[in-house]
Amino acid sequence: MNITRGFRRLSLLGTGVLAAGVLGGGVVPGTAHAQVAPLSGTWTSICLQLEELVSGRQDYKTNDGQVLRLDPPAPQDTLTTGSSLFGSPYLDVPLDMAFLPGGDIVVTDAGYNSGVKQVVQVNKTKADNTLISSNTVGTGPALNIPRSVAVEASGDILVGDDYPYGGGASRILRIDPATGNRTLLTGASRGSGPAFAPYGVYLTIAGGVIYAVDHDGEVMSVDAVTGDRTVVSGSTRGVGPSINSPVSITAGPSGEIAVLEQNWAGGTGAASLIQVNLATGDRTVLSSNAQNPSDPDAEFDTVMDVQYDQCEQAYYVMQSGLWDGTLLKVGAESGDRTFLTTFVGAANYGLLIRPVLPHPIGFGAGQ
Repeated sequence: MNITRGFRRLSLLGTGVLAAGVLGGGVVPGTAHAQVAPLSGTWTSICLQLEELVSGRQDYKTNDGQVLRLDPPAPQDTLTTGSSLFGSPYLDVPLDMAFLPGGDIVVTDAGYNSGVKQVVQVNKTKADNTLISSNTVGTGPALNIPRSVAVEASGDILVGDDYPYGGGASRILRIDPATGNRTLLTGASRGSGPAFAPYGVYLTIAGGVIYAVDHDGEVMSVDAVTGDRTVVSGSTRGVGPSINSPVSITAGPSGEIAVLEQNWAGGTGAASLIQVNLATGDRTVLSSNAQNPSDPDAEFDTVMDVQYDQCEQAYYVMQSGLWDGTLLKVGAESGDRTFLTTFVGAANYGLLIRPVLPHPIGFGAGQ
């Protein structure tokens, strides 16, 4: 049986960056699905109360990066700012975030204003930033534009590192969270298969497999040992609409991933959420303004990030705004969009969902 408990708590990350506090019980990073063993010895899936986070906002007043929290309909509050109370790294332009094994948040900071490219750990409950890796901390390839981020089961951090336009092919780096050392997982000089586009590579981990989509709309799997790249969906595999100007990729229902695209060539109204069948590579538009008419408040505009919620079988889509951003919910089967909330501040980049286990019906926290 599936049990969804309560309305989720939303947290927003700005440039501000985003982080979330724990609502109660244990935290299971990276999944909204817990397994609980009843007395019969068979396994029952129980969906538990969640906390959603939005990340990557540049405060239009201070230009600082921030981690924000939002508990609708209450006003948002700040977990950490550009200069935290306890930690030293200054957050400038955070672009993405993921959960570390202990529940803290790892944030990629492009450093457009400060010039400091870095990967930062943000404490899950207080304004405490810790520098994990930068061009002065840790050895290995220098960070160019650290963008998309995911965390492997081992705790190692994967970062999609972009070159500026015309500077070379994008790549994925693996970072040791203890030392900050960076190694090249896949890129022009490591791994076989098609090269990534020069700008914009976004990654996710689904079923233990690394997937990436580049700015040309090619979806690839990446071998975690060799770095070899294999086309999953794109111009040479699968049928359906091409992916134009992707901005995010996420695991979806079993056997699927989803790509959020802005499609700048078609204007802001051309944004859409495209599901990709991993077995066939076929691409299907799940939701778009043209295909899924909805309330004007739930129209796609300037989309930035997407995350999948297994419990509700729905995607959450974050949109940036010049002054106010919005958060939408998209049904994974219907594609219908629902307006959830607005939040203050421009340049919001990332969304994160934290599962929180409040010890339901006498059970302990899931593992």
